[in-house]
Amino acid sequence: MRNKELPPIGLYAYRRILSSERLCHALLWRIGRPQGIRCPRCHYSWICRMAEADRVEYRCRRCRCHFSETTGSIFAKTRTPLAKWLLAIGLFKIGNAARPLAGRSV
Repeated sequence: MRNKELPPIGLYAYRRILSSERLCHALLWRIGRPQGIRCPRCHYSWICRMAEADRVEYRCRRCRCHFSETTGSIFAKTRTPLAKWLLAIGLFKIGNAARPLAGRSV
């Protein structure tokens, strides 16, 4: 689905995505980079995929910049798991307030 809006995600599919950090990163990648992988620094499209122990990182072959799915997003430097962020965003979308979420853990 290149250059098109993603279809709405149902509650069951959303729950399945939140169950895995890897699926959360894949969703973020689909939403944030619909045109494919490009270097955030030089916008070159020839990219190496480097799988590490618990996550995937990419490296540009032109400028050797290292980046991940969260580079250039609001999640770039956070230590909070991406599943927790996506849960909060989903709850805000259906109308829950921020105050009750403050003390809860996922």
